[in-house]
Amino acid sequence: MTSHAFIAIFKQIISEFRYLNQHFDSKESSKISEYNTIFENWKRDMYRFHKELIFDMHWGTSSPLIANNQILFDVRYQGVYLCEIKYRFDPKFAATFIKNVHDALDIFKIILGELDNMIELFEVDENTKTSEYDTMFNFWKKGIVTRYTYIVVDIHWEKSIETIKDNILLFNIMYQDDCLFEVKNNLYDEKKKIKSLDE
Repeated sequence: MTSHAFIAIFKQIISEFRYLNQHFDSKESSKISEYNTIFENWKRDMYRFHKELIFDMHWGTSSPLIANNQILFDVRYQGVYLCEIKYRFDPKFAATFIKNVHDALDIFKIILGELDNMIELFEVDENTKTSEYDTMFNFWKKGIVTRYTYIVVDIHWEKSIETIKDNILLFNIMYQDDCLFEVKNNLYDEKKKIKSLDE
């Protein structure tokens, strides 16, 4: 599954998630234990339609009332993609929730496209060092954060080794501290795939 396909599916799921939460938005006395039960049932229903995805959530605070809390809801695909959003049970927040998430996801698609273009220009072999990629990424990142002041982009490597060949790269995009997208891959393998398609 491509990142764009995952984002398209996530947009559909967010609409269902918003519908689930409508019942609680104006009920200040509702407890997280009530929500947890309903969420688990909803999660099972969603899994019937999206068996390749993992759904999860956790609460932002230890408050037993949802009115004093927020949800961190995330969807994963095979350890490759993760999208996490915050949800607050507040009518004002809920009114613009779908639009704000869609705006974030549309920006993520643009940035991921630009990241792909940057990676295409990056020459890779068995001896390529993570520091070489870091240098190119940091130069690219300056252009992104200049254009999108409400976006944070970052990377880190899974292993503390010098070369990219046997390492996993995690790329994160954060939108206004409310929406996170993460891509995890082996850059060396990805470049090999691209090269084989070009030949």
